[in-house]
Amino acid sequence: MESFVAAGKALLTIRDRKLYREGYKNFKDYCDGKWNMGKSHANGLIRGSQVAVNLATAVALCAPCEIQPTNEYQIRPLTILEPAHHCDV
Repeated sequence: MESFVAAGKALLTIRDRKLYREGYKNFKDYCDGKWNMGKSHANGLIRGSQVAVNLATAVALCAPCEIQPTNEYQIRPLTILEPAHHCDV
């Protein structure tokens, strides 16, 4: 699980802080030029990593999930939900 979560967190930081500007004019060009991945895939990794972190973290009414996802594809359907509903599902 750590690899896609780490990738998503890194891409989030790069996107939000606009760290791609040193060599690329926008995030889309960065993703394509640096990693040979589309912007939508990068954004999917970002959303997936946020869900995975949410599932692994104990919150007031929800213990961490016993079975953690091993890749972004497994939690893709959860990305459309509000974070408060991730544990319920």
